[in-house]
Amino acid sequence: VATESFSAFATKIVAVLVESHVWRACIFLFIFFAVPSTSAAAYFYFTNHLHMGESVMAVVMTVAMGTWLLGVVFYNTCLRTVSVRKVLGVGTLLASAVTLFAILLYTGANKKLGIPDEAFVVTDTSMVTAVKTVAQLPLMTMMAMLCPKGAEATLYSTFTGIMNLGQVTGGEAGALLSLIFGITSHKFANMWAVCLTAGLIQLIPIGFLWLLPSQATLVTLEAKNMSAPDPAKTKNRLNC
Repeated sequence: VATESFSAFATKIVAVLVESHVWRACIFLFIFFAVPSTSAAAYFYFTNHLHMGESVMAVVMTVAMGTWLLGVVFYNTCLRTVSVRKVLGVGTLLASAVTLFAILLYTGANKKLGIPDEAFVVTDTSMVTAVKTVAQLPLMTMMAMLCPKGAEATLYSTFTGIMNLGQVTGGEAGALLSLIFGITSHKFANMWAVCLTAGLIQLIPIGFLWLLPSQATLVTLEAKNMSAPDPAKTKNRLNC
């Protein structure tokens, strides 16, 4: 019986994954999170080139976490009813613009504008965190809507696994960019070029927004999942 139960469950998962709106969403998840990340190179730039100490980096992380919470509140308050495609499109554009904003720091232009390095880093990191949080939350909501009753944990884990694979790929892509432009833990002459390239590549997911299910499809799936019987409760009633 256990084997039959597992076989039926596996069949259900495969049946969901081969649905067009699911596998297309999986492809977009990977593309969205696989864009190059320059966080590792930026950290070494902050600590080894700008000589920012632990206290400054602690302030940067604390403020970033605060803006992350603000991003969550802002999305839940103002953007929950907006389509996933629209939020991701605008969010991706803003994330790219904020990433390119860091070129001012890497070229020293911020000092010419009278902005201290520490203040610029705190402000820029906060903006990046807030924008990326707002851009990513619709994906989390979408993943939850795509999960059918009885297979929520397995399918959501699959989605997050794809997301994590994309993030790892993005980290490696960022490291490759650093290698191409000759960035090391103590050489940052072309850091502005790494930032420019990464910021422009971040725009690529916009061309794949069509892979995401429409808002109407998500609403239909949510209603279907809400009306579907809970397999666990049905099993308990049968055992009684």
